[in-house]
Amino acid sequence: MANAENACILMFSGGRDSTIAAVRLGERFQNLILATVTSEHLVGHEKVHARLRELRPHVPLNTTFIRMAQPDTISADMLSEATCLPCHRAYVAVGTTLAQRRGISNLAFGYVAYQNGWPEQTPYATSRLRELLRSVGISLHLPVEDLVSKEHAIAELVALRMSPDALEQKCLKQEFNSELPAESLKKEIDKWEQSTRNQLASSQQLTLTVLSEMRLDELS
Repeated sequence: MANAENACILMFSGGRDSTIAAVRLGERFQNLILATVTSEHLVGHEKVHARLRELRPHVPLNTTFIRMAQPDTISADMLSEATCLPCHRAYVAVGTTLAQRRGISNLAFGYVAYQNGWPEQTPYATSRLRELLRSVGISLHLPVEDLVSKEHAIAELVALRMSPDALEQKCLKQEFNSELPAESLKKEIDKWEQSTRNQLASSQQLTLTVLSEMRLDELS
């Protein structure tokens, strides 16, 4: 079991933002776990492996990669708008449950300033997520929230001699992730928070299906 204070789980997509997040977290935590959730609407997982190979020189040698299936028991109940919030509820549930079962008290996401109009990355959403995680003994980390543009992210990757491309699974539903007016956003985030809280309350019954787990130095 990892030391709770020296370990962090990053919900990792392989995209620009989560890649930079991994590098920054690797400078702060002795034990880093990169967790990728996959599902039928996420395709192209081989790109994530390409990114992981690039990451090896930039993160601790014991960094672990875990690929997990998105639980089909987590639905879009209570939510009204067509956004990415249902999937992000699943990511929160999976990441939190994984952290609790491995004795880890830090959970990170690659949320950035230049996408803070996306419902799950708005200041209101991240503030509610922080409080929600705190209530179950987990600290939220947003290591790349200072990135103000995609160009800044690309420049940082290039400086690290990494691909500037988004080496992540392609989401077949992402075109539905629209920005919401302030009043609608608050109502939706409040419902999202409550449904996520309900999900975490029954996390002991949540089945985590690990498809693969390996240290980065074991990647071929």
